[in-house]
Amino acid sequence: MCRLAPVDEDGYHNIDFMLFPEYWGKKYGSEIVLGLKEYIIKYSKQAKGIQGTPNIYNIASQKLFEKIGCKKTGQIIFPKTNQSKWLQSSYKEVECFIYRFSKYETCG
Repeated sequence: MCRLAPVDEDGYHNIDFMLFPEYWGKKYGSEIVLGLKEYIIKYSKQAKGIQGTPNIYNIASQKLFEKIGCKKTGQIIFPKTNQSKWLQSSYKEVECFIYRFSKYETCG
């Protein structure tokens, strides 16, 4: 699953992706996020950049966002939801970090 949300009030596209465990560690997540990052830089005139919100316990996702040049800018708690019955975390509040990449800043 991969999602690119419309530009938010701060000027960022929120990106989200989920891979089944058999695809973890094979660089698919990196390819998804890098592709979306490049697309936003090239084609999204109104966006400042991208934003990702990995779960605070998902170290691999946090490292992925750092690897592509995103900076940790804060934390957020997503409320309970019943939208996805196959996601265990969808039935409780989820604490996440906020990572942002601005196409107007140079990142390492």
